[in-house]
Amino acid sequence: MGKLVDSKYEEGFSKNDTQIVKGIAIIFMLFHHLFRDPKRYTGYIVDCTPFPEPAINWVAASFKICVAMFTFLSAYGITLNYRKLSAEYRFSGKDATRQSTRRLVSLLGGYEFLFWLIILLDLFVIKSGRFVKIYGTGLRSVMNCLIDAAGLAKLVSLPNFLGTYWYMSLAIILIVLMPLLLKLYRSLGGAVVLFGSLLFYVLFPMTRDHQYAFLPNYLFSMVLGMVSADQNLIVLMDQKLCRQNRLFCRILSCSGGVLLVLGFLLLRQKGKDTFLMPICDGLIAFLLCFVVYAGLGRIPVLKKVLEILGKYSMNIFLVHELFRIIWCRDFIYSFQKWWLIFLVLFAVSFAAAVLIELLKKLLRYDRFVNWLRRS
Repeated sequence: MGKLVDSKYEEGFSKNDTQIVKGIAIIFMLFHHLFRDPKRYTGYIVDCTPFPEPAINWVAASFKICVAMFTFLSAYGITLNYRKLSAEYRFSGKDATRQSTRRLVSLLGGYEFLFWLIILLDLFVIKSGRFVKIYGTGLRSVMNCLIDAAGLAKLVSLPNFLGTYWYMSLAIILIVLMPLLLKLYRSLGGAVVLFGSLLFYVLFPMTRDHQYAFLPNYLFSMVLGMVSADQNLIVLMDQKLCRQNRLFCRILSCSGGVLLVLGFLLLRQKGKDTFLMPICDGLIAFLLCFVVYAGLGRIPVLKKVLEILGKYSMNIFLVHELFRIIWCRDFIYSFQKWWLIFLVLFAVSFAAAVLIELLKKLLRYDRFVNWLRRS
């Protein structure tokens, strides 16, 4: 695939657009974890009115696409950062190490603060007994905890304090792998690398003992995010479909994008555990980014709300399962109405996320992380 001239990157899919998509993804994630399977709320009354319960479960299960959305966005942002070093991605090993290290510091900086805060609270305040239940006892428990703290537990098939923390291993792999993917992309082209990502899914099937942090499932989304960033595909698609920038064209384009998302969701759910799943996940992530850029991100109030939610998405991701399964599970599911249960988990998680950021500022933790990134 050929390269676009730099002038077409002056205005494009921005950091604000990224935050909006993250806001949508975090909503999907909360709904997914609450209702994806009736076993999630066994023993509680969940009123799904006016929808049948299987419909709620199906939608929640399909919202697993939130992972593909995050991997797509991460690869997109990393690609643009490397592009600043070299439009042809001819960066040195030293440059790649520096870029990857800074990204890892940012990722793990937010994770470490919350991880150890949660562990200490659970051990000495809540006293739920989860530490021993998950990590075991003795030296083994210490090693399990430290590996989990490093974000590598899923990669080496060790337990996570919270099941959702498996994503940290995937995020680390993504950061480390991106320089290689960009080099392959430069040498072989986008079509070959996209096909290679699907071949990787076929050649490295996941088992209970070898899950590779689910990389086979999401490598296609990563590569598609990389290609989309390099080719500026979201902006080009918007220019093609909304050439005259008319409201009618934007409504029609966004409606078409949403219909395609629904179609790929149906195909995804039918094609689980086949190569169709990573393809659908990647295309859905791309289409949702397009819908945000073409229209959804232009609605003032909605834009602001989703941007704020995206800003706190990392903290919400790290804390929400504490409330859902450990610290106040009975409280969360006591509201019975499915939409009320969702709103309560959302409110509690968001409030906690905001308080955590305030605590970081009070302790000047962000300054410390920024200092590490510059070092």
